[in-house]
Amino acid sequence: MRSLTAETKALDIINDAIAHAVRSNGGAITIACGRFTETGITHAQKGLGKDKADFILMADTSPKLYISHKATGFCWNGYGSGGKKAFEHRSPYRDKKIWEFAKWAANYCVKHQETRMVKEGIFEWTGAERGVWCFPPASVQNLIVYGPKFGESYGPFNCHIAAVGEPIIKNCGECFRLSFMGGTESNGDIPKEGDEPIISIGGCIGAQTNTYLTDEKTGFHGWLGFFPYRLIEKSQENRDASRKRRGKGDGLVKVDWPPELG
Repeated sequence: MRSLTAETKALDIINDAIAHAVRSNGGAITIACGRFTETGITHAQKGLGKDKADFILMADTSPKLYISHKATGFCWNGYGSGGKKAFEHRSPYRDKKIWEFAKWAANYCVKHQETRMVKEGIFEWTGAERGVWCFPPASVQNLIVYGPKFGESYGPFNCHIAAVGEPIIKNCGECFRLSFMGGTESNGDIPKEGDEPIISIGGCIGAQTNTYLTDEKTGFHGWLGFFPYRLIEKSQENRDASRKRRGKGDGLVKVDWPPELG
């Protein structure tokens, strides 16, 4: 809900600023954002719920610049989900390395963490350790940040910009500069520090009942997720402060990206 509220507020701010600029300019404007510059901009519109792009800068009816947006300090909602089922037709994230990691991580947890089989081929965690996380290679991080079609033409699943926080639009004379208070990353630039993307698998939390399959008949009760490193930092802060809140980052163990996955 926090992320949706932030997106709605950001879209309203952008559209209000564009409308004011269009009136002052007597017509469509040029907007620069990150390393991209687009002409003829008249308004912004919300992306479809299934898209990576949260909103799109438009030149009348033509889409010009796709933006993925997150609230400042985003954490629990993450960058997105790999879906409940690890099969290409179930999720837009079709990168082979993501599926291979999910299977590798599940095998790792069965060998090194406390688990039990709940039915043939499906396990759940029974101990304090309930999953793993790691920093994936840059190729996977870019998929997580900009969309599962990273490297192809820009569009709803390969965004120009990854934005965090409230937008700011400034008149720079020849164009209007759009930036975001929490960060404005251009396609191919990987966010750092708390926003750096991680990949993880973990057991169900609270009322969750997801079963994630790593092939047609095997898997685990839990999830595959793409989060900012802040998820891990928040869990550590809660432990240090002896807070009892249970979150997705709790009990996840850091592992290195398996070299055999490339």
